[in-house]
Amino acid sequence: MKTSDLCILVSVGVAFITTAYLWFNGQKEEGLFTATWIPSILTFAIYFQTYYWKIKMEDPLIFFVGLFCFVLAIVGVVMTYLEFKNIELKSKNK
Repeated sequence: MKTSDLCILVSVGVAFITTAYLWFNGQKEEGLFTATWIPSILTFAIYFQTYYWKIKMEDPLIFFVGLFCFVLAIVGVVMTYLEFKNIELKSKNK
């Protein structure tokens, strides 16, 4: 296993533990926010590994699948941010 793979797995593990800790200690909104880190970290890893593979391979399909996942992760983060802003506005209006 490469060092980069180990770093990614440790990052995902830390994000998962942080999410579980926040969720079970009553900070559900913060737990949901940190839960988005897990697929984002994995998507970054997929993107960069497929970029590395694209250099070695002629088939660009793998690269574009990684790029698609990367874009989906960014969209997920933006949508999560907007949802938290919406929740904040609703709580202020009450």
